[in-house]
Amino acid sequence: MVKGVFKVNESQGFQQHTEALNNRYLELVEIICKANHPLSIATQDPQMINAVIKSNLLANPNTEIEMLHGVTPLVLKNIKEKGYQTRVYLVYGTQWFLHLCHRIAEYPPNIFQSVSDCLHPVNRKDDYYF
Repeated sequence: MVKGVFKVNESQGFQQHTEALNNRYLELVEIICKANHPLSIATQDPQMINAVIKSNLLANPNTEIEMLHGVTPLVLKNIKEKGYQTRVYLVYGTQWFLHLCHRIAEYPPNIFQSVSDCLHPVNRKDDYYF
């Protein structure tokens, strides 16, 4: 169950950063959890993560939080340390470059951050051990 950051036409779905979108996302997560269906909750949205934790939906053994590799790794680590199941999503295959271009297009300063990271790497190994 992905709560992405992509802009869509109003006729195609809810607009980003709206209460209606958040409510519907949580409603669908709850329906799937109550059906005891395996579920990966894929979001970096702290509001959604907190709501899912508070609602105790992660107590379901078939439910996990999934985040894109490299995006808020400490948040995912903290969730794992609380005893919840987690998963790291890694972009790979033939579409990785398209995904990278989309991420840069949605927030152009990302390109400066990536160049800075290449020129001045920081040892963050502790952030990536889950």
